[in-house]
Amino acid sequence: MRNLRLLSESQQLLRAADSQEEGDEIKWLTTGASGSVLCGGHRHFFTLHEAPAGVEHQAIPPDCSHVVGAEFLIADNVLFLATSEGTLLHCYGGTVTDVVCHIPAGISAFRWSPDQEILVVTTNLEHEGGHLLVMTADWMPVVTEPLNPDDFGEQKPVTVGWGKKETQFHGSEGKEAAKLKAQLSKSVSSQDDLRPRISWRGDGQFFCVSTVSTATNTRVIRIYDRQGVLQGTSEPVNGLEWSLAWKPSGALIAATVELPRWREVVFFEKNGLRHGSFALPFPVGESTVKELQWNSSSEILLVWTVLRSEDGLLTDVIQLWTTGNYHWYCKQTFRFARTTSAILAAVGWSQTDPYKLFLVQAEGRLSVLEWTWDVCRSLDNSATVAVIDGSKLLLTSFAYANAPPPTSSHTLQFPTFVNQAVFSSTATSYELAVATDSRTFYLFTSNRACPSEAPILHKTCDLPFSHSAILFWCGKEHLAAVEVTQVNGETVWGVWTFSVHDETERELESLPSLELLEEDKNCKLVGYFDAPVYHFTAERHLALVYLKNGQVLQADLRPDAGKVTSLIKLQPDCDKIVIQMNPSHSHHIPPIIYTLNSSSHKLHRSNVQVSDDCTSFILTPDFLLYTTHHHKLVAIPIHHSGNDVKFGSSSDERQLERGSRLVTTVASTGVANEKCSSSDGTAVILQLPRGNLEIIHPRALVIGKICDFLRAGKKNYRGAFNLMRKHRINMNLLVDFDLSQFLQDVPVFLAQIGNSVDLNIFIAELSDENVTATMYKSHFPAAAAKDVVTTTVPVEVPGKSNRVLDALEKGLDRMPGNELFLSRMACHIYKKPQELEQALFKVMELMKSFHTTEAEDALKFILYSTNVDELYNVALGTYDFDLVLMVAAKSRKDPKEYIPFLNQFRSLQPEAYQKFSIDNHLKRYAKALGHLASMGREKFTECVELVVQHQLYREALVIFREQSEERAKLLCLYGDFLSTTKRKYGEAAILYDEAGNANEAVENYRKSLDWQLAMACAAKANWDAKTLAKSADLTALALKSAGRHFEASRLLLDYTGNVSGAFGTLLEGRLWSDAHLLLEVRDCGPTARSKFGAAIADAASGVLAQIGDIEAKVDKYQPRLKVARQIKRERKAGGLGDEFIDNMSETSSVSERSSMRSSKFSRTSSKNRRKDEKKKRSLREGGPYEDLALLDALKALYRQTETLMTGEVASLLKYLLLLRRMDVGCQLQRAFGALLKNLQRRREEIWTMEELSAVLSGSLAGHTFGPDATTSSIVSGLAASAAQDAREPQPGDLSLTDLALYVPPDFNLIASWNEMHLEQFE
Repeated sequence: MRNLRLLSESQQLLRAADSQEEGDEIKWLTTGASGSVLCGGHRHFFTLHEAPAGVEHQAIPPDCSHVVGAEFLIADNVLFLATSEGTLLHCYGGTVTDVVCHIPAGISAFRWSPDQEILVVTTNLEHEGGHLLVMTADWMPVVTEPLNPDDFGEQKPVTVGWGKKETQFHGSEGKEAAKLKAQLSKSVSSQDDLRPRISWRGDGQFFCVSTVSTATNTRVIRIYDRQGVLQGTSEPVNGLEWSLAWKPSGALIAATVELPRWREVVFFEKNGLRHGSFALPFPVGESTVKELQWNSSSEILLVWTVLRSEDGLLTDVIQLWTTGNYHWYCKQTFRFARTTSAILAAVGWSQTDPYKLFLVQAEGRLSVLEWTWDVCRSLDNSATVAVIDGSKLLLTSFAYANAPPPTSSHTLQFPTFVNQAVFSSTATSYELAVATDSRTFYLFTSNRACPSEAPILHKTCDLPFSHSAILFWCGKEHLAAVEVTQVNGETVWGVWTFSVHDETERELESLPSLELLEEDKNCKLVGYFDAPVYHFTAERHLALVYLKNGQVLQADLRPDAGKVTSLIKLQPDCDKIVIQMNPSHSHHIPPIIYTLNSSSHKLHRSNVQVSDDCTSFILTPDFLLYTTHHHKLVAIPIHHSGNDVKFGSSSDERQLERGSRLVTTVASTGVANEKCSSSDGTAVILQLPRGNLEIIHPRALVIGKICDFLRAGKKNYRGAFNLMRKHRINMNLLVDFDLSQFLQDVPVFLAQIGNSVDLNIFIAELSDENVTATMYKSHFPAAAAKDVVTTTVPVEVPGKSNRVLDALEKGLDRMPGNELFLSRMACHIYKKPQELEQALFKVMELMKSFHTTEAEDALKFILYSTNVDELYNVALGTYDFDLVLMVAAKSRKDPKEYIPFLNQFRSLQPEAYQKFSIDNHLKRYAKALGHLASMGREKFTECVELVVQHQLYREALVIFREQSEERAKLLCLYGDFLSTTKRKYGEAAILYDEAGNANEAVENYRKSLDWQLAMACAAKANWDAKTLAKSADLTALALKSAGRHFEASRLLLDYTGNVSGAFGTLLEGRLWSDAHLLLEVRDCGPTARSKFGAAIADAASGVLAQIGDIEAKVDKYQPRLKVARQIKRERKAGGLGDEFIDNMSETSSVSERSSMRSSKFSRTSSKNRRKDEKKKRSLREGGPYEDLALLDALKALYRQTETLMTGEVASLLKYLLLLRRMDVGCQLQRAFGALLKNLQRRREEIWTMEELSAVLSGSLAGHTFGPDATTSSIVSGLAASAAQDAREPQPGDLSLTDLALYVPPDFNLIASWNEMHLEQFE
């Protein structure tokens, strides 16, 4: 679907017209380094430099005057020439030449390999019939052999006799036709110069030679490898001519064949077999193909044909052919009439730019044509694409038909070849301007009455410009033409505008000179520019001109204005330009210009790079679409001036087939059209490399179109629904786009949808999910347009679906009659929870109102949407047997089963017991209990059984609210359940208390250790003193078991008077102050004081034992910690690190770490995590985590010492002093003081800052450690860091608990316990 569009033409005069000598015409052309071009004849050659621009002239030595060809050697920076006499020479700058080799047999043709390391030369046929000579760049011969060897080549096909022609069916010709041999032409063309032709494959591994066979007097193509070894020979072809060109990509060898009625370009494979062809559009007797050339990208085949008219005049025709979908298109045709002053001498493609073509005339005029691929498409609703195919223009309107190339919707036939086609489009129609190679202009307009039909020819005239003028539309009624010309000896590019809707009889005529063109009233000169004009567009009276150097100029088109000003400087050499004009047409807001450089693949938006791998792009009113080399389609929303969203902040990507290119997009027609295949306006047409088309609907365009339908100004819910259903978009988007607006527009929505099928599809997909924040959140950025979404978008809207269904139900109820009755059912079915009973009641209403058909349809719909067994149970739960029978009749249930079953329920009386039986069957036990309780006390026994069986205690207490024997019994049953089953003694005691069961209440209060309520309940029940004291003793015993000795002693004192028991309880709990107080104020017995002293002494002895144990363990663990750390450092130095596992570990641990995969997954199980933690706390010597275990043990000892320091030691010292037990007190004070000093000294040795830094280096930057840091502050910092690191734990990783072990303990309370020195009281 692409055309070759002429991008620019530039001309250069290599020499003055009067300086040409006879016989010094230009004959050859080649390209050099840095974009230079070299061309010349037998005596001189010229070098045109691109940078800096200039022409260099150099003479060829007189003894080398018959030049066969030339090629520029890039490695040596020298021009290589070969003469027919056999001389090979190098031409350096200035006048320096050097003969590098001489071939005595002469040279008829030569060609360097693409890498310029191998030279192939054919000698003159007069010398022994000619030879093929292959030599290296050092002029060393590789092989020499005859031009016409008898051998086929190394790849000669082998046949075993299968499929012989003699065995084939020949139809009416009979078997004798099998014996006839194909008769080849025995003579070559009369125009054949008999010279060989050579062509290399692009990779330089093979070359082919076309020669005239002396045996058959016909042309033959032979294929050789790089070493000059013959590989194959072409199959015999009648009329094979001398033109030869091997496709650089290596696929095909192109040649021409003269047939009796026409001439063809034929293709051969590397093995010599034919592979396709296409016919040239010229008669055989009037045309001759002079040359074939491929461009460097193998996309374009140049065919140079010489036409001979009846009066003998010759015309050179240059045609550019491309292929797609196995069809060959003639994209461009240029005619050069041969005159005495202008003869086309040579053509050649640039080796650096595949779309640059050089044409040189014999008198010395060099033309440079730059091409680009372009899709000629209209921007109206028809989405018409025009494809040039020789003298035909193929039109396809993708809005109405998807015709794959080479087919089309319509074909416009012209008398000559089409070179240009340009669309001018409005929203509903287009105009098509067509220019042919005969400089004829055609204007077509679309058929507005029937847009799908072919356009109508509106006007035909002759263009007053050359065949290389480039046309652009300038507004709606004018065209602009860009043409290169000479002004004051300088090459400039002029832009003229002319009207295409001139209603006068005078037609535009071809004017012979620039002066006459400027005087023509129909044409207006916009200006001359010093660089090629790549793009021209106009809006009203302002025009924008984009030049090759990137300069964008603004021109005023009003009469007598003629003002051209510079607007902006963009990227140079961009061959794809799309200008987005300001919608408000304000001069203060510059236009946005999108440019693409096809060679660098960089896409820019007003000097801001959008992509660096773009292959094609299209600008729609709402999106920028472009394809990439990564085979993706990217859609970027275009936010207009009303929004503040940054361009490119959101985009949508989609994978494409490799090499896909954008062709066009289908805009919305705005009016429903059954014939329009893409009326929704979201279709994007892509062309694949082989030529076939693919039509897709990108999600971004679909969502954008849906949003456009749903905006407040349109409210086109039907259009949005159809689009969403077609492209499988979640229906929640209709609601989530604007929930409040949708709830207001429910009547509009129902009126537009209009049928139950579509409405039920919408209802079935409703959910509480906000799709604008989940599945489609990339299309709704947080800062998008204010009428789309807000800044904060919730992921889920609780109750949204039910709110919408309620609104729909109300809207449906207001509709007359039974319209959309199925949707009413759906509103109940899809609520959460389902309202099946209401749906069934509405079915019954329809049945009772004699709408039997609607009722049956509604019931079928409900059965289809829900489980039939569940619906049957719901119907049974309504206690309406007619409804149950109706549901059962529509289900697959057996009447022999459900009719007797229903009759059993019918027979039950009274009605309450019938409902109880139904609810009990449906396992609706709470309802069943209510029905059973309504029947009075005679059914209370069954109520109790039902309550106990199904644990309906709470429901029963709600039913039996008033105080009664039944409620008391239920309270006791509930208390028994809580006490025995749930072990919730406190709640059970309250229930017993309300029921008046004091014994059970007190017992349960005692079990819950709530002794105050237990004694209060006992007092409320007026228990006697003996019973109360017994209960107090039992409660005190429970409190002592729980470690609540003070409360137990108070209970004994207050309710039993047992002072000695209370005193013993306080001593047991080591509550020395309370025991001492009780000893002084109450009579605790004769031995109380001795008991008090003995208890103090025993406690002091126990503390001394703990102190000794702590000191022993610290003395043991600290030296071992040093050893463990040293071992760990040695392991790290040896490369084992934290993942080292001891050889003595159990086999399962070794197997877990045998591979990273098994370790990763096994460590995620809780069992193995516990196992690892246990190993980290193991004090076994030599273990991998021994240092952690030792730190943990040492920290536990410090915590134990701190507990003694802040608790028991100070209290013991005080009472040892009161009891005058100085010996024990001093011993305890000295021992504990020594322990504290020892631990304080060892603390700095155990927890060092160096060790802490080594563990935490690089992972806790920004955290503070040191003497002032506390455990809580460090651990909280570690938790904050861990929240940002969610990776899977690896072997050797330290948890937060492990890291906390490296932080020293808080141990700064040494002086608080030691305020009294017992030595001073001795």
